[in-house]
Amino acid sequence: MSEIETRIEDAMRRHRAGDVDGAVADLSEALRREPRNVYAHNLLGFIHQSRTGDFDKAVGHFEMVVAESPDKRQKAYALTQIGSILFADKNDAETALERYEQAYKIYPLSQTCYVTSSLHHLLRNHDDALR
Repeated sequence: MSEIETRIEDAMRRHRAGDVDGAVADLSEALRREPRNVYAHNLLGFIHQSRTGDFDKAVGHFEMVVAESPDKRQKAYALTQIGSILFADKNDAETALERYEQAYKIYPLSQTCYVTSSLHHLLRNHDDALR
């Protein structure tokens, strides 16, 4: 296991134990050494979204995952998380919908399909909700 992988594993253990600051420190150090590590960015995005409430940082990390990850599921997950933040925390349903649609095009997940359809209904785009 590489030093970066060890840092990420340590961060996950700390996060599960409730040590959010320690997890963020480990992941930040991993990114200092390997700035494009999508696993560290994904986990930091999740931590900032769910634990610290720093939604701007969360979106930044998830955007890095979208830009750098070769894994379609990982990209779709990151886009879905960005959409959730934009919709629920930033009150930006239109841009959230764009992110959900991008996620669906990359990897058609059923949850993304339902969320996209629901947002179309909320925005009164009934014809688009049916596609």
